[in-house]
Amino acid sequence: MQSNNPTARLVFSSSVSVYGKPTTDSEVSTSVPYNPDDNYAKTKAESEQLVLNSDLESCVLRISGVSIPVFQEPPEAWPFLPDQKIEFIHRDDAVAAITSAVTAELDSTTKIINASGGKTWRMKGSQYVADYFKMIEVNPDEAIYQSSAGHFAWYSDEGGNSLLKYQNNSYHDYLDQLQGDIDRLMNE
Repeated sequence: MQSNNPTARLVFSSSVSVYGKPTTDSEVSTSVPYNPDDNYAKTKAESEQLVLNSDLESCVLRISGVSIPVFQEPPEAWPFLPDQKIEFIHRDDAVAAITSAVTAELDSTTKIINASGGKTWRMKGSQYVADYFKMIEVNPDEAIYQSSAGHFAWYSDEGGNSLLKYQNNSYHDYLDQLQGDIDRLMNE
């Protein structure tokens, strides 16, 4: 990249999993040290370091769990606890963050950005599951959650959305889009 296009920016799509399981109840900022606890998180953390320590113009996006507004079978076990704070991001907003990062005016404080859904996406795991199960007419009491906290929390924006302008789909927009997809499937 340096020899073929030295002015190009590498936007690395990383993950909030580099923080590991939440150790505090407060927002997770980009200054929280790495604490990867599985192979996926470790490879993301190692890759981030390769990018950040290179001479490449770069931006690292630590993307939260991505919610896709189409019907999917619920997972065998939801990847969080019922009372765990979660803040997912709409699929289209994750894409917008990546594409905006290619040309955004970055400085030393915006080389690493938490890309997450924003205030409307902040909830407990049980609310997310209850909303989903309500749409597919399943009792939320039947939900199975993993036995320990997952890699999710609420994330500090630190100016990332102001810079990249990616948070365009609220949680309620997502629910409406998901309901539209479910309705479409039911009418086929």
